[in-house]
Amino acid sequence: MKKSLYFLFTSIFIIIGCNSGHNPNHTSLVNSTESTQNTENVKVVYNVLQSSDLYSEPNEAATKLINQKATKALGEVHYLSIDKTCKVVVLDSNNNWSKIQVVEPDWLNESHIGWVETKILQHPDDVEKDLTTYEENKDYQVLYSKYVGTTNNIYILLLWKDFDEDRLEKLANYIKREKSPQENCNINIYDSKDIVHLIEKYPIKGQEYVDVADHYVYMLTFDGMGWYYPLKDALYIEYGGKKPKQ
Repeated sequence: MKKSLYFLFTSIFIIIGCNSGHNPNHTSLVNSTESTQNTENVKVVYNVLQSSDLYSEPNEAATKLINQKATKALGEVHYLSIDKTCKVVVLDSNNNWSKIQVVEPDWLNESHIGWVETKILQHPDDVEKDLTTYEENKDYQVLYSKYVGTTNNIYILLLWKDFDEDRLEKLANYIKREKSPQENCNINIYDSKDIVHLIEKYPIKGQEYVDVADHYVYMLTFDGMGWYYPLKDALYIEYGGKKPKQ
């Protein structure tokens, strides 16, 4: 299940999430050598706090930029977008909007240039201010960990009754820093012990799939991609899932 899930997520990410389109009118970043020689040209690299489409102008009424590659591949319109897996530089600003260019992943820097609301960007100096600590056996418990190749997969039982995507993201990143800071690591968070015996079962179908999907609340992949209720997908609906992801 984990292997197929990973390839599914990878495919979706490449095509749609922080997706790879091509726009020949966009120019690439200033040569990095020139930037280091002139400190005035060194641009601050921002984190992205939430997903956003890219706009042609600095307002919500502006045209969204179309992802030509994804649109052609999937047969319906998809837009250029950024998400939490991206890092960007700011090329221009206008009121509460910023014109950005993706620098990570680097293969998107020629296509992903457009306007977003400035509030979704995080200056690197503000990262440490967002760090929150959590207590093991109060906020979470480690069910077990398992290596697949060089990747450490850590399975977590959540001890909170109330949570949302942002809280889970912070918790997952905290656990990664505490438990596996120097290696590839996937964090998998569940809110019930009742489905522990199904975590590694493969294949999983029908009601068992629904049961796991309802309690598999967050996944942080080794490359920093976060997924809220990662198994609430088309199969979840097909198998009769009653609580789709909002």
